[in-house]
Order: sequence, then structure tokens, then C-alpha cells
Amino acid sequence: MTLAISLFVHGEAVRFNRGKSRGDNYDFKHMQGSDGNIYPYVSSQCFKRYWREALPTPPSPITRGKNTKGEEINQAFTDGNPIDYVDDDLFGYMIAGAEGENDDGQTEAGEELKIETPDDVDVAAIDPSLFSVGDINDPNALLKRLRDSENSLSVYLMSQFSDESKTELANHNPDNPMPPDLELILVNEVNKLLQIELYKQEEFKNKAKKAVKEAGDNPTGKNLTALNRQIVEKIYSKEIIRKDPKRDTTKRTAPIRMHALVAFSGVKVAKDFQTFSRDVPLTGKNSVVNPNSIGIYSGWLKTRILIEEHRIGKFYIGKNMDILNNQLGQNARAQEELNPYSRTAEKARFYAIEPEERKKRFSLAVGALADIGNKQGPASGALHDGSLKPKAFIAAFMKCADSPFDYIWVSKDGIPKIDVQRLQNAIRDWQGLFEREMIYIGVPIEVGQEEIDTLRKAVEELPFDGEKKFSAEITTSRQALLKLAEDINPKQPK
Repeated sequence: MTLAISLFVHGEAVRFNRGKSRGDNYDFKHMQGSDGNIYPYVSSQCFKRYWREALPTPPSPITRGKNTKGEEINQAFTDGNPIDYVDDDLFGYMIAGAEGENDDGQTEAGEELKIETPDDVDVAAIDPSLFSVGDINDPNALLKRLRDSENSLSVYLMSQFSDESKTELANHNPDNPMPPDLELILVNEVNKLLQIELYKQEEFKNKAKKAVKEAGDNPTGKNLTALNRQIVEKIYSKEIIRKDPKRDTTKRTAPIRMHALVAFSGVKVAKDFQTFSRDVPLTGKNSVVNPNSIGIYSGWLKTRILIEEHRIGKFYIGKNMDILNNQLGQNARAQEELNPYSRTAEKARFYAIEPEERKKRFSLAVGALADIGNKQGPASGALHDGSLKPKAFIAAFMKCADSPFDYIWVSKDGIPKIDVQRLQNAIRDWQGLFEREMIYIGVPIEVGQEEIDTLRKAVEELPFDGEKKFSAEITTSRQALLKLAEDINPKQPK
């Protein structure tokens, strides 16, 4: 089931969404029509930010991306946890698998170190400073370096290998791909070297001055292992690359979908400017003028919204899906169904939260839409601010993921109003695709009771299913949205 909404906001001398000036000095987002007029728009990302912040639930924490030097980069992402955070569930996310490693061997997103084979449990899982198979950039290149009889460092290291391992490695041709079991032998032998005092060997002293100084005079235990690893990595830097474990990518397409709010009627645009004119003569002499012109506009902006009820609270499990397996709680039970994202008959695992919680989240989404800005105040702060609260809408529950209401609006005296004939034609055309008989309409406050009665009569004379007819809930926009939220989850107060 999908909730289809056709919705309007209104702004008076606003600049909801800044854009890049394109030489016409209108620095708000806009498009130019075939008639030559400027049509402002507000991106769906901007609107959904305020919608998301209007939810009465704790927001998902935001992490700022950093480079290897620890400097912030142009990247940010939420926790990606739709089980615990309603906004992650409703509005989606994408988290690329690029998290760094913490001191406890856990990634920042909480995923455990990857163990390449069962044998690796004895090393990498116990001490993350030891090597795993994934740390070897080119095992054949490393083997060739270790076989170099003219390199005293390699000769010493190979002399510490067990006779059995030396035999296995000697029988391998480095021009052929190295088998996984041989890679593991090579890695385990190198790890054994990390347990001895390499830094005391004459061959390593010049290579390890800085590392030894940082580790102290007599490193022991994990400090010794970490020191030896630094030495080996420095000597064989091209063959060995330490790879921080990375979580798999997760991405969730939002159950709430919408396109940009585009100017519809009553549109006026202007170029504004600003001055600092305090403590100057009445003539304005010596006032400071902002050299950049600022665009503002007034008008009604229209969008369409689709909320897919069946996807709220349902999360597919796996790489490039909604969640990873380790995000499930200990007692959470996963289910299986045919993968809706695949053309083959393969199955996909998913987890669904309790039905009552899913219904509650659906209701919270609509309630937050009614109350955008209640907590944060108007959009755009103090500069040309304005309310993004819905000022008019029409909504219905559908059996499809589409909306019948895109073309039912007309502009009368600069105000968007529903054309009765178009509304009836749309409802007739979409017969059989309505899930419920109720149509919800929020009218602008300028609309009088006579127009409301005409709308109600136009809806209620149409057949819904057999002997049933459609019903209409028509009132001011916020009250109609709150009634819609209550009808979704009657147990929840307004």
C-alpha cells in the first residue's frame, strides 16, 4: 500500500533553497520556462531535511568523513541503523564500506575484524597487529623478495621459517597464482617472526630507529609484535600493505519518495540587496552595500509524495542491502522471500520489526509532515525565512506506487485549487487502484465553505467498490494531515 500525496507550500519573499548564480543574479534554485519566466524550486533534499528534523524521535547520529590524516572531508553519513532510528528507516541512507579500525579491533561501525580462514582465528582475531591474508598486497612478489639470497634481511627471515614451510614455499612457482593454503602458510610464518626481537638484529637497526624509539627500550607482548610489524612493513612496503578492515556497503532506498517543489502559481521574483547603514548620515553616504545581488521570490510550490507503507520497518540483509547481519539483535529472527531486486529466482533474507511499530512509524511520518518547523522554526533561518508547512494537499491510499492527483490543480486568483471535473475524471480513471474509500483534502485557508461543500459532494457521489462510495475528509491542511496520521494508527494521539 502507498500513500499518494499531491502537496503545496507557500512562501512570501523567501529563498528556501540557495542555488548557484548562473549570471542572472538569481541565487536561489530555479528553472526558466519556455515562456521566459523564472520558476523557483526547492529540492526534495532540502524539504526532507526539515521533514526529518520534525520527527519526534531521536535522530540518527551523523558522522563526518575524514581522510588518513584525520582531516574532515566533504562526506557525511548517518548511523545507518533503521532498526533503532526512525529517520534512517523512513528517509534512507548510503554508507560506503570505508570505516577505519579502532584500537579494540572493531570498525567504527561496529563490525568485527574479518577472518580470512579458520586458521586465522589464532592470530588476527587475538592480536590485530598480526598479519592476515588480506594484508599481503602480492604474495608472489613477497616470496620472490624473501628468496633473494643477496638480501641479508630476507636470508635471515627465511632462516627462521620451519623446514616444512620452506619446502612448501620452495615448490611453488611465483609466476603462477599462489594457492590460498600456501598464502596462509606464508602469512603464519611471517607472523611467527613478529614474536622475536627483530629490532635487536644488526640488519634491522637502521630500518627501525624511529619505531624502536617510540616503543621503548624493552618492548614486550603486543608492543613487541606491533614494533616488529612496523619493521617488516617498512622493509617490504610494496609487497605488504596494511589494510584497515572495512565494513560492507549498506544502502536503503527511502520508503518516502518525492520530487522537487516547483513553482506553480502566484509566482513573483525579485533581486534584493543588503546594506549596512547604521551610524551614517541620512543620505546613506558611507553605507556598506553587499556587492552580490540576492534573489527572493513569492509563490505556491507543488510536489508529489509517495510513502510506501509496506517498506517501512522492513530491511533486507546483506552487502549493498539495507542492513548487515551483525546489525541484528541477538534475538532477532530473519525471514526469507524471493529477492525483489533480482531477475533470477534467488532468495533474500530480511528482518521486519513488529507490525504495531511499523504502523506507528507510518503515522509519525505523516504527523511530522504536518508539523514541519515546529521545533526548528522557519526554514533558512533569519534571512528571508519562511514556513515549509504544507498549505494545501490531497491524499489517498493506493494499491500501486503512483499518484492519480498530479493534474487536478488549477490556479485561481494566484491560489492553487482543485478542479472538480479533473478530480472526478482522475478518480474514475484510477478505479480499482484505491486501497481505501477515504480521500483526504487540505484546503488553503482562503477557501470558503461553499467550495468545500462542492468538493465533498464531487467526491462522495463517485462509486468506490460495488455499492460503496468514496468519502472525503476536507479541512485546513494541518488538521487534515493530523486526521490522516490518526487514521493510520488510531491508538496514537494527535
